[in-house]
Amino acid sequence: MAASPAFVLFLIASHMTVSSTMLVLNKAVLARLPVATTVLLFQVGSSALILWVLGKAKLLQVDAFEFQTAKAFFWNAAAFMALIYSNAKALQHANVETVVAVRTLSIFVTAYGDFRLLSVKALDAKSFGALCMVSGGAVGYFLSGGGMKEGTNMGWVLAYCATNAAYPIVTKLVMMSRAMTTWGRTYYN
Repeated sequence: MAASPAFVLFLIASHMTVSSTMLVLNKAVLARLPVATTVLLFQVGSSALILWVLGKAKLLQVDAFEFQTAKAFFWNAAAFMALIYSNAKALQHANVETVVAVRTLSIFVTAYGDFRLLSVKALDAKSFGALCMVSGGAVGYFLSGGGMKEGTNMGWVLAYCATNAAYPIVTKLVMMSRAMTTWGRTYYN
């Protein structure tokens, strides 16, 4: 059953809204509480606690905690923590626009990893062209001097780009190894 174009557009707009809002909120929180690990601990801990409570209340179907499953998710959780930590540090040291522009460059690496490691078919010409356009916009942003403001620590921004490229691949490898509910995957992540 194919999704309607209107529903697909709604999903795209929703994802963009949530993603950009979280970046701005994290930037604001880190400006007031510049301890990235504490902020991340509260975010991840509260998410896990909320899912656990909703699962126990039978409002969501969340897989029960099992040590073997937790072991299988270790590298996924480590990759996720590296991703959100590098994101927080990048937001501390650079503006949101720079973080977003660099994040778009990681798409090619993820697509290549999908192809090489997960045997996903190669991008078709339309997808490749779309990625080139998005990446061209990011490169244009940097060439215009937008991302190279004084005081920008590009090390954290590039670390975020690398972890943003690797995380989806690690996640797919782990997810393919276990049958779980959607909320169970979120809980273990």
